[in-house]
This record gives sequence, structure tokens and C-alpha cells, in this order.
Amino acid sequence: MATVLLLVTLVKDEEKLPRWLSTALCRSNIRVFFAEHAVAPGQNLTPQIRQGIAACDLFILLWSKHSSATDWVRDEIGQARAFQKTILPVLLDKEFALPSFLTDIKHIDASEDAATMAFKC
Repeated sequence: MATVLLLVTLVKDEEKLPRWLSTALCRSNIRVFFAEHAVAPGQNLTPQIRQGIAACDLFILLWSKHSSATDWVRDEIGQARAFQKTILPVLLDKEFALPSFLTDIKHIDASEDAATMAFKC
């Protein structure tokens, strides 16, 4: 079974999309490392997320206004690159372009459908 790392900075407006994606992947028998569920309260986030990145087959990056503004996400992208993981950027907001170090990677533009995708599953 493949392991997919779903990386997202959760905020109320975006919360339904990663849950929808996580559910759809799980229904397809793909194991998802979703930090919100994989790291228990009181556990140190950094080593748990690093292990998730090291073990994943695909690193899905949900890129938005909120994820673009956090150093955590950039650090985790750096870890994925260091582990030579395939990164699949999903653009959720056209106003926030991918960082220059990811522009050579083919991405999925879900900016038009991000709101409706959350309700498909």
C-alpha cells in the first residue's frame, strides 16, 4: 500500500478540502499521513512529521494563502526535497503563486474548484 503525505496548514476556510482529499485517498486504499491525525497531543511534531515525510511515496502540497505564509510548510518542502520525494503541488489560490524553487514541478490548479471539491465526498 502506498503512503501519501498530505501536508497542509489548516485554517477554518480550508479545513474541508484536506479532509475530503484524505478520505478519497483512504477509500482508494492509499495510506495517508495527515499530521492532524497522526501526531497525538503532547507529542513533538517535528520528528513525527519528518518520519512521515521519510516514509511517504508522494508528498502532496496544498498551496494557499495560509500555507504560503508559514515557515513550517517551507521547512517540510525542504525535507521532502532532501529525501528526494515526489512533490505534487496543488494550487488552491491563484493569488499565491508557488515559490520559485517549485515552479519547475508540474502542479494541479485547483483554485477554481477548491471550494466545490470539499463537498464532493
